[in-house]
Amino acid sequence: MRKQVFHLVTMNDNSVQKISRTHDESGTILLISLFILSSILVASTIIANIIIREIRLGRDYQNAVVGFFTAESLIEESLYGLRIDQKNAADFIGTGSTPAGVTWRRDAYDTTTEFTYDVLQANDRIVITLYNRTNPNDAAGAESMQIEWKTGAFLEMSISEWDGQELILVTGTPLQFPCASKPCVAAVTSVLSTDKAYQITLQAKINDATDLRVTAYPSDSPSVGSEISVAAPITVISTAEYASTQQAIQITIARRLPWE
Repeated sequence: MRKQVFHLVTMNDNSVQKISRTHDESGTILLISLFILSSILVASTIIANIIIREIRLGRDYQNAVVGFFTAESLIEESLYGLRIDQKNAADFIGTGSTPAGVTWRRDAYDTTTEFTYDVLQANDRIVITLYNRTNPNDAAGAESMQIEWKTGAFLEMSISEWDGQELILVTGTPLQFPCASKPCVAAVTSVLSTDKAYQITLQAKINDATDLRVTAYPSDSPSVGSEISVAAPITVISTAEYASTQQAIQITIARRLPWE
């Protein structure tokens, strides 16, 4: 019969403290490891986002360059056609695409139904031209003109008529329109002829004239909706779209006047 021997193992307080300390150190190392791994993950995510953003910006920049030069070439084509080939602004209105995949749109304007000026300072003057290249003798087709403004200024106006050879002053003495109230009552002049072209000069006296508006009409009784279109500075707007970018360029050039 075998004898069973039991050994009684005793642990003092120091041994218990060592075991507890070992467990605490293992937990601390685990937490530190998790913190380091989380920091590495966050840093990697931030760096990846920065790299992706820079790649996108670089790609957008390249696409924008393609769109810009397409829009610029449309403007150059318009300038050549207007200056050299003497084309009209309407000839350049349209849309299209290039073999490279750039879609474009071009708008052009060379007429207006209303001349506007925010501020005409005292003693300053502006020149307005009324003419239409498509009519005989460049006639504007205007018989009257309405002028509106919103401050207590006097406007001095002189009208010169184009006879095909030279400008002739129509109003022997400049006309003056007092503005005693705000807004001013519209001033109307009916000394125009529909078969003539005109140059009108307006000068503010005493005070500034603000929100100035000048409109021409085909009869001596101005009415809303009957305004005539007259020549204005030529504005060309070209827009090109490539991939996710869009570029637009606008130019405004003066028209060649009949008497120049």
